[in-house]
Amino acid sequence: MSLATKIILCSIWGSLIALGFGYAWRYEATQGVSAAAKAWPERSGLKLGDTQTTLVLFAHPNCPCTLVSVNQLGDLLGKMPQRPRVYCVIVQAPGLSEDLSKSSVAAAARKIDGATSVVDRSGAEAKRFGAATSGQVFAFNPEGKELFRGGVTAARGHYGPNDGIDALSAVLSATSPKISSTPVYGCSLLGASL
Repeated sequence: MSLATKIILCSIWGSLIALGFGYAWRYEATQGVSAAAKAWPERSGLKLGDTQTTLVLFAHPNCPCTLVSVNQLGDLLGKMPQRPRVYCVIVQAPGLSEDLSKSSVAAAARKIDGATSVVDRSGAEAKRFGAATSGQVFAFNPEGKELFRGGVTAARGHYGPNDGIDALSAVLSATSPKISSTPVYGCSLLGASL
């Protein structure tokens, strides 16, 4: 093989690697659709906390990014002296017929101390709240006013400090957060497959 051929092949190989890294970075940084419930949905099957903040996390059972969101939320709640009412809503999108008990996201949600895991068959509850992206978290006061909405990761599958965790921590500590919404990074809730 000539030197010119080797240089051309190495250039093509390097370009493909750069393209792959660029695609991966773009995927990691792509936000999902963020929702705003504004107030607790009247027809919700979930019960608003009488005296404490209520958190609702919506999750697609197969979204690997959301596994990090669930763990991040669980770690935050473990540090909080005041326990909110917490729902982890696992959305079973139309066409998704698998046993959700085998989902790693559902298993992680069940490990959050004091959280109630709920299967949302056909996404009815997600639609009531306007949640479209897995990892969407809402916080409401006892009167049903939205205090926070957004994600709790800085990018898809990124565990660590971020604005969503900081805002939720402030809400749960009864202080005013600097921001009340953050981007959500995750898969479509009503997508049947990933």
